[in-house]
Amino acid sequence: STGVVTSAALHDGWDIDLATDLHMVKLDGTITTLTDRKGVYYQPSVSPDGKQVAFLGQDDPLTSPQNDHIGVLDIATKKRVWVSRGLDRTFATTSGSIAPIWMPDGSLLAYAEDRGTAHVVRVDPSGKRPPEWITTGRRIVKSVHAANGVIGFVASAVDQMTEAFSIVSGKERKLSELGANLIAETAPQSWEHFTVPCGSAYTGGPAEVDAWIMKPKEFDPKKKYPVLLNVHGGPHTQYGETYFDEAQMQAAAGFVVIMSNPRGSSGREQAWGQAILGREHPVAPGTGWGDADVKDVLAVLDGALAKYSFCDPKRVGMLGGSYGGYMATMLAGCHGEKFKAICSERAVN
Repeated sequence: STGVVTSAALHDGWDIDLATDLHMVKLDGTITTLTDRKGVYYQPSVSPDGKQVAFLGQDDPLTSPQNDHIGVLDIATKKRVWVSRGLDRTFATTSGSIAPIWMPDGSLLAYAEDRGTAHVVRVDPSGKRPPEWITTGRRIVKSVHAANGVIGFVASAVDQMTEAFSIVSGKERKLSELGANLIAETAPQSWEHFTVPCGSAYTGGPAEVDAWIMKPKEFDPKKKYPVLLNVHGGPHTQYGETYFDEAQMQAAAGFVVIMSNPRGSSGREQAWGQAILGREHPVAPGTGWGDADVKDVLAVLDGALAKYSFCDPKRVGMLGGSYGGYMATMLAGCHGEKFKAICSERAVN
C-alpha cells in the first residue's frame, strides 16, 4: 500500500456546512481529495484491488436528516455512484455505522435499520441489483464484520443482551451468552408491536406509526395499570426490538410502557425522517417540530388506550430526553390534560 483513504472536512467553511470529503493520503504526506465537497462522505473502505472505494454518505451537506447510503467511487476517475438506494433505509443506524465490507464475491456488506429493527445487508457494488437482507427477525444488529468466509455480527433483542453470532454457508449460529445470567435473574418483559394510523396526512409511505407496548411484571389482565409514554431523542433515531433497561425498570415498577417511532424518526423511508423539517426548508419542507410528530405520539397513546383495556387512561405519565425532552415540554404546554405527570429530561428546548 502507498497510502490510505480517509474522511475529513478540510475546506474553508467546514464549521458552517456538514460537508466531508474522501482524501487519499500517501505515505509521503501528499493529500489528494477524491470528492468535491458536494456531500457528506465517510467510512471509506478500499476494494481489494485498490481501484475503488466504498463509503457511506449522501450528496446534500445542508439537509439533515437523510438516509445515508453506500456509494462506490472509482479512484482513477473520481466518478461515484450510489449503489444502495434500492433500499430506502439509512445505513447510518442509531447504533452507529461501519465502513462497507468488501466480500470475496465482490459484494459489499453493511447493516441498515428497518422499522424498529436493524439487519445485515448485502449490496451489489454496481447498484444493478437491489440490496438483500442477510439477517432477519425481531432484533437489532449493532455491528458486523466478515473474514475467511465467515460473517460475524452482534445483535440484541428485547429479551437478549447484545451477543455475538456467526453466519457460515448461510447458517447462523449464536456464539456467546454474555448476558445469560442477567436475563435469567431478571426475566425481562417482552414487547408487543402494534401500529396506529398517522395523526395527520402522510403520503411518503405507509401512513402508520410503529409502536410497542410492554406489560408490567406480574401482569393481571383483570387490573388496570398506570401508563408511561416514552419518546426517544434525536429525533432521527429509533426505538425498537432490543433490550432496553429503562423500559424493563419501568415495567418492573408496575407500569405499562409505550414507545413509538413518530415522524422524524429513523428506520423508515427518507420522507418519514424529513417530515418534520421546517416549513421553509428549500429541499424538503415539512411541518416543523411540534406538529406531525406530536400528532403521531398522541395517536399512539390514544390508540393504545383504546386497544388495551389494562391501560388506565386516568394514570398516564410521559417522559423523554433530548428531543424527547422537547416533546415532553410540548405535551405539557399543549396537551397537559392527558397526563398526570410529565418528565422533561435534558431537553433541547
